[in-house]
Formats: sequence, structure tokens, C-alpha cells
Amino acid sequence: VDDSRPSVFDVVLSEIANEEERKHVSRAKPIGRLDVDTTGLLLLTSDGALAHALASPQFKVPKLYRCVLRDTSKPLSTHAIQELEKGVVLRHAQKALVRGKCWNVPNQVGTVDLEITSGYKHQAKLMLKLVGRPLKALHRLQFASLQLDSSL
Repeated sequence: VDDSRPSVFDVVLSEIANEEERKHVSRAKPIGRLDVDTTGLLLLTSDGALAHALASPQFKVPKLYRCVLRDTSKPLSTHAIQELEKGVVLRHAQKALVRGKCWNVPNQVGTVDLEITSGYKHQAKLMLKLVGRPLKALHRLQFASLQLDSSL
């Protein structure tokens, strides 16, 4: 953890004046994670069972990411999309075969949406790297049925 950067909790708590509310919010934990170079929807809860049900790969909760590829001059190939949908092996995740629904974003060359359900650490980044298209940026748009406001 880089202590020089404020955490999500630092930012949220700084906006809450009421001490009782601050105590309640300070008990919350993030569901999943967003790396320092990833933006988007992050859920917080103090309900451990809910956090487990939403974050555990065994429950296959969908998460949708907008992925900007490092090379934005060409779309993701049909072959790469098929590979992602068929499944790629993540070595760091006990050699897990992970799949994702993937499609090119209309009118945004070099940008794809990727829906995954297993949620291993760095999964979206690693999946696209494995098909030869590393990422420049990653943004979580949706977690389960909760969608991030499109203006954010």
C-alpha cells in the first residue's frame, strides 16, 4: 500500500462531518478492489456475508469493464475476442481458466468492454495481455446489477 496516496476511505471520511456516521462508515470494507491505475465503481459494505457473496469467484457475479487498449489504432480482433470468450489460463490464479464476454465499443477504436465473473486479481489486464493487447486504461462500469452513472 502506498501511504502517500489517500485511500478511498480517506476521501469518503473527509466528506462526513457527523462523528457517528464516520464511525459507521469506517467499519465498511471494499468489495473487490480497484488498482491505483483503475477507475470506476467500487462498492463498500460492512456486511461480511454480502461482501463474500459479491467478491468470491465461486458465485460468478458479473463485473463490466471499459478497457482502453495500449494500441488504439485498431480494434480487438475477432480471433482475440473468441479466445477471451473461450477462456485463457491465468497462471497466478492456480492456472484458472477464465472467460469473459467481450466486444469492441462502437465508434471507439481500440476500446473494448469486457464482462468477467470470476474476479481474480488483475484479471481483466492479464486476460487482454494474454491475447496480445495490453491495456492503457481500465474503468469498472458495472458490478452485479449496479451501474456507475455514465457522467462519472
